[in-house]
Amino acid sequence: MFLFNQSPLVGSLLLFALLTASGLAAACLSFFLRNNDGLKSKARQASDSVWDTIRSERVSGIVQNQYSRTIFLLIAAAILIILPRTWGGYWNYVFGTVGIYIILGLGLNIITGWAGQLVIGYVAFFAIGAYTFALLTAPEPHHLLWNFWIALGLGAFVAGISGLLIGLPILNLRGDYLAIVTLGFAEIIRILLKSDLMTPYTAGPRGIRDIAGPSLFGRSFISD
Repeated sequence: MFLFNQSPLVGSLLLFALLTASGLAAACLSFFLRNNDGLKSKARQASDSVWDTIRSERVSGIVQNQYSRTIFLLIAAAILIILPRTWGGYWNYVFGTVGIYIILGLGLNIITGWAGQLVIGYVAFFAIGAYTFALLTAPEPHHLLWNFWIALGLGAFVAGISGLLIGLPILNLRGDYLAIVTLGFAEIIRILLKSDLMTPYTAGPRGIRDIAGPSLFGRSFISD
């Protein structure tokens, strides 16, 4: 390079001169653009047209994504309604279990991935909602036999209320402390639900059987 082949003093002077010339050229160009209304208006029009193009492409992309998402959800809903009636009980059980763990993973992604909270025992709220639904729809131990959809909504509501009640006292906890508290809460729920003390209320270690399946307009979504 030309500058590096000179002596330190000459190279420094040349670099200073180059920077000064660049600054003067930029100042002259700025002054020229500021006082040239025609060129300024053309530049503004060009900028506006570029931004309009970007906005239109972005809006069209969003609309296309919304249409694609809607079509995908409709197809997925149709598949979920039709296929369980054609599969056997085994595959319904397998894919139902897969769906449960997918929901668990999505919940973990929200609380840890998006919210950034290290909540280890959030599965306890999942258990509370599941047990609430099961107790309301199963013939044993309470023989309530509620409607599937009402029990489903109530189970989600009870799980949300339990999350609110445990969340308020630990609102200021972060990091390891939050993880320890939520893990302890999850262990308490697990031990209580499976304890002999709670057997008359939650069926204890043997679990709850014959939980109601979903149905719509008198037609069941699952096969025997």
